[in-house]
Amino acid sequence: MLIFKCSITHQLKHDDKATSQAVLRQQPTKTKKPGMQGPRQKNELNRFTCSNVTRFSLVISVKENLAPSAFGEKMNSIQKPPQSFEDKLRQWLMSHDNMNGSKVLSYLMSHPNTKLHVSFLDRCTFTGRWPEPDEAALNGYEAQPLIPMVDKITIKQCRKRAETLIKEIQGAVELGDEKREAILQLEYKLLMKYIKQVTTPSHKIKNFEPSWKKAYQNVYACVWKSIRKMRSQDPELASWVNGRLKTGRCFVWKTHPVQPKTLHIHIDIASVDYNPGKTSNVM
Repeated sequence: MLIFKCSITHQLKHDDKATSQAVLRQQPTKTKKPGMQGPRQKNELNRFTCSNVTRFSLVISVKENLAPSAFGEKMNSIQKPPQSFEDKLRQWLMSHDNMNGSKVLSYLMSHPNTKLHVSFLDRCTFTGRWPEPDEAALNGYEAQPLIPMVDKITIKQCRKRAETLIKEIQGAVELGDEKREAILQLEYKLLMKYIKQVTTPSHKIKNFEPSWKKAYQNVYACVWKSIRKMRSQDPELASWVNGRLKTGRCFVWKTHPVQPKTLHIHIDIASVDYNPGKTSNVM
């Protein structure tokens, strides 16, 4: 009798458990209110949705200064050719240091991008001393005033006389006076030659040659002889020297400044609308 009662009690407990599970399955599932987040969603910062994504490319220009450094000099020495034009020129000038033109080029190379007056260079070649540039080296030893070859009144009178000669020559031709015509023609020819010597094609008065003109001719002749000899031995080196040398009232050895290297970096940037309350697929 006792055994039967225990079995009935165990069967009732088993039936109650099955009934409670059936009731739970019939109840609707709990849903969270809109805008509510669970603790796990709050901690997951990387979970987001993108409703609209706009992509575009951005170019950033970065200038890298190629200033010489211990590592940079080592890399440049590796990338350079075995011997540059500058090294070749220095060797050539040392082997031809007996020429005044070589001395002038060596001095110009040691003072690049400096305008050195020809009167200073001419005096250095004459004395054999090459001091550091000073005010005289930059501006010359003498003042260089512009002295006109003739005054405006004289030019006006010459042109007026030329107009009169043209009329007189026409009269001599009409009268058949060949002797007077020849004299007038010679005077007109000499007068026009003089006007051409003292004026420019635009009818401006010319100035006398400056005092440094002779010094320029001396220095230019010395440098030209050296370059001519260089061209017979190394035409490519001579052509490179002609591209760096500027002549005139002042001689200049031109060097190109080091340009910073520009790096172009392309970056893709996305504009994202972050909506944690909505669910959508990431585009």
